[in-house]
Amino acid sequence: MTNAFSLFSTGVLSVIATSIVIKYSKYWAEKNVSIATYVSKFELATKSAGLGVFVAIADSETLYFDSGTMAICGLDRDSGDISVKEWLSLIHPDDLEVTKKTFAALWNDTSSSPEYAYRIVRPNGEIVFVQANWFVDRANDGKVKKIIGVVADVSEIREVERKYSISEARIAGVANNLPGVFMSFNYMGNNKFNLTYISDQCEDIWGYTSLEMTKDSGILVRAHDPADLDDMYDAMADAATKLDDFTRRFKITDRYGNVKWLEGRVTATHKADNVVYMDGLFLDVTKQVDAQSRLTEQARMAHRAQKNESIGQLTGGVAHDFNNLLAIVLGNLELLRDKLSNEEHFELIDKGIAAIQRGSNLTRNMLAFARKAQLAPKAIDLNKLVRDTKDWTSQTLPATISIKMSLSKGLWQVEADPSSTESALLNLILNARDAMENAGVLTIETANVTIGDDYIDVHEEQLEPGRYVMLSVSDTGHGIPTHKLTSIFEPFFSTKAPGTGSGLGLSMVDGFMRQSGGTVQVYSEIGVGTSFKLYFPAFASEDKFIEKQKVRSVETITGSGKILVVEDEPEVLRVIVANLTNAGYAVTQASSGDQAKEIFDANPYFDLLLTDIVMPGNLQGTTLARAIREDHPDLPVVFMSGYASEATVHGNGLRPEDIRLMKPVGRAKLFAAIEKLLARRFPK
Repeated sequence: MTNAFSLFSTGVLSVIATSIVIKYSKYWAEKNVSIATYVSKFELATKSAGLGVFVAIADSETLYFDSGTMAICGLDRDSGDISVKEWLSLIHPDDLEVTKKTFAALWNDTSSSPEYAYRIVRPNGEIVFVQANWFVDRANDGKVKKIIGVVADVSEIREVERKYSISEARIAGVANNLPGVFMSFNYMGNNKFNLTYISDQCEDIWGYTSLEMTKDSGILVRAHDPADLDDMYDAMADAATKLDDFTRRFKITDRYGNVKWLEGRVTATHKADNVVYMDGLFLDVTKQVDAQSRLTEQARMAHRAQKNESIGQLTGGVAHDFNNLLAIVLGNLELLRDKLSNEEHFELIDKGIAAIQRGSNLTRNMLAFARKAQLAPKAIDLNKLVRDTKDWTSQTLPATISIKMSLSKGLWQVEADPSSTESALLNLILNARDAMENAGVLTIETANVTIGDDYIDVHEEQLEPGRYVMLSVSDTGHGIPTHKLTSIFEPFFSTKAPGTGSGLGLSMVDGFMRQSGGTVQVYSEIGVGTSFKLYFPAFASEDKFIEKQKVRSVETITGSGKILVVEDEPEVLRVIVANLTNAGYAVTQASSGDQAKEIFDANPYFDLLLTDIVMPGNLQGTTLARAIREDHPDLPVVFMSGYASEATVHGNGLRPEDIRLMKPVGRAKLFAAIEKLLARRFPK
């Protein structure tokens, strides 16, 4: 850098000296001083400045070169004349024609430039860059009669310029090959800066050319994420104060409206005249940010799935055990009812049985959340279900809540469990009531919708394309904050005040809809309200019907047949055996699958197998049935379970004609299942 500065300083001094010489030579010429006089006076000035003087006279075959000019041309001579031919022979071949034309224009008085640069090839082969400056002396008729000029050896300056150009080109090449955008700017404080250089890749990121951006530094400001702009200014100011560097990741919006993520590393290099010079490299990290966001979202989804799976397993286990307890209570109450004749006692027992049914519905809701509920799907007209539900729920809503319905005509039927559908609708209605704090408008809507391939619900689950029926419940309540929307379907999460909600209602709705092949979506705006939309798959066949069983009353059943009953819960087993025996069946009991297999092998003349699915020992209900059917393939089987999914989890011994019952099982339903299978085996 020091050498370059010295060369540059020398060049500047030469130019200054040249201008002085030209000025005074012109002055002397105008004063008609003789050539010998002013040439002699030039000698001292030109030698000290490293310059040379030349004089050309019109129509002359010679030129006058002083000693300085001779030295610049590489000629070891004193000042004197030199032929034009010899001078032209010294000019670089590539510059010869242009040089002839330049000086011809001077003699013709058609040149407007007082300077010209060309190359000289010295006799020793060295190439010298020469800068010539001149003025013309005219005769009385205005014609050019004399050219007086100064020449300077500017080779060192040209070499510096060449090296600088090469360096600049190399720096630009490096900058343009960086995996990002390199920029330099001057920071003046108070959030003001001036972009001085930016590499060509800027067009790939911002959509503007480097020329556009250096002319208008405001492009960077306008493209920057407004939410981050003040922080970026603070980082620049801090770096300028400390002459330090900083790294930031931020968003921009390019010329075409595309949002991108950039990561910039900026270094404050030095400070001069209250201006801090900064350089920065900016990378487009949009793909990395998107990939990281997807990984984070997938991790969140995986965590949520694991949490829900754990809670689902816990819920399923609790529901299974609770159903066994309900089965014991129900069975004993039904047996007790047979022993009594007092109507008041009947009323008490019936209330107890009704309470058991409500308890059973509770476990069904819990299992719906765990997606393990035993559903009995039927063809449903949602419009009718909404009207029926509205009729009796309106009595539970305050008069300050008005109910509006918009039910689509020609609504497609859906295939879903009626009880669970009604429970889901009721849950949403009660949630809407609480959200409106007992005052507002509740709107229930239905509509036919068709979902395409690109539809994805808010829970990251894709629905199968096809026809769906939407059931919407909307309120004019306080709304749900955006940051809570992704959590409202999680178990035990509630937006209600502590003690006013279990946090399971929406989880149950979500689980039921997913188990039914649909989904639930929520839309909410603070101060406006919330809308829940349930999407049910439309009924595939309009003429499909569900077979209705003709079941005789319990009092008319007189069973006949040998039944092997397998149940590991002693009290449940006792109640089942008692009810079947009272009905007239010949019952043999076993407390495990292994024991049941031994009993059957010893006496394989049973007409039906009634078995629990999950039991201790090697043989579960399904594997027991499969083992027995190896030798007795026609044996009918009734399976009992705490929840229906056990049948698929613990074995594949089920057949389509088998009957699966969910505990607690009322004896009327149990007898109906047994009669159906026995009638199929022993048709009358």
